[in-house]
Amino acid sequence: MRSVLGKIYAYKALDDLILIYPLYAVMFVDHGVSPSQLALLFAVWSAVGLALEVPSGILADHLSRKHLLAAGQLIRAAGYACWLLFPSFWGYLAGFVLWGIKGALQSGTFEALVYDELDRRGAADDYAKVIGRARASGIVAILMAMLAASGVHRLGGYELLMVLSVAAVIAAAVVALALPSAPRAQSTGEVDYLAHLKQALGEALSTVAILRPMLVVVTLWTLGGSLDEFWGIYGEEAGLSRDAIPIYYAATYATSALAAALAYRLSGAPAAALYGVVILAGGLLIAAADMMSPAGMLLLAVFAGLVKLIDINFETRMQHAISTERRATIASLAGFLWTVGSIGLYLAFGQIAERWSYGAAFMTFGVVMVLSGAAFLFSRAFRRI
Repeated sequence: MRSVLGKIYAYKALDDLILIYPLYAVMFVDHGVSPSQLALLFAVWSAVGLALEVPSGILADHLSRKHLLAAGQLIRAAGYACWLLFPSFWGYLAGFVLWGIKGALQSGTFEALVYDELDRRGAADDYAKVIGRARASGIVAILMAMLAASGVHRLGGYELLMVLSVAAVIAAAVVALALPSAPRAQSTGEVDYLAHLKQALGEALSTVAILRPMLVVVTLWTLGGSLDEFWGIYGEEAGLSRDAIPIYYAATYATSALAAALAYRLSGAPAAALYGVVILAGGLLIAAADMMSPAGMLLLAVFAGLVKLIDINFETRMQHAISTERRATIASLAGFLWTVGSIGLYLAFGQIAERWSYGAAFMTFGVVMVLSGAAFLFSRAFRRI
């Protein structure tokens, strides 16, 4: 059992050990990608995953899951190779399409493989502990990659970062092939994805106790979770060196992790107080956009922590309101709406940055967050969450 768990944790760590991550947006800009093109790259990345959600689920229920995981990693490696060999908008677009395919192939597949193997060994009750530790190993790997990226970039620039990222992805594919192939005890739940979304939408619209926190969660995920793709651009615009940007990026990620660990302490806080934190977070984003300086990057780190603190609490309230048999479908709906919202945010962000500046784009969405928090705060219905 220990050997199997080691492979599971190693796979998740290698999956997230991507050294180019904190600098890839800056790399795109350095190779002539415009703000609107950058936003389009992110939007296409999200759209590919969304479009392939259903067919990837069918594959995961009919083919070997470990082979799908390995294939997905090799497809992502090919995408990173496109970035390395063809450093232009079209090369980056091809890379994101391939990365999107990998994301769709892995969506739910890794979790199902872990559950099935534990179930085969009579340890299904340990699933939450095992998957939690796997995700923790991924978080540690991300932080390690961010901290290492600074020194690696100094030694060999973007090219060395890309080569090492490709190496990590290929290593993940090798580990995936070493994972067990247990008989299927549980479907990935994606074959009837569209039907699930329809069921979830019906229940959410008819149950205000679910709809209200879900709308808040999707808003926070869209404004907070999607904007982090642009933190590297903020650092570049603020005058940070390419070697310093990953360090600030790591600080932002660390505050999110700390907030996630402490979020439960606000589980009993009134909704109105949490909306006040939303407004505060939006104010910090506005202030950071106005500063566009290294000090502003520290404000973004606090912003990221506050958003994580709030979204976990509202997600918990949403989960409490959902009946057990509909929990996965409502979560699917929330994720679907987040992806759609993210695509809209990316495209709008790019247009604003193209027409005015990146600072103006950050400021715009800071204002949107303040207004969203205020709308929730002054709505009698949303104060009763």
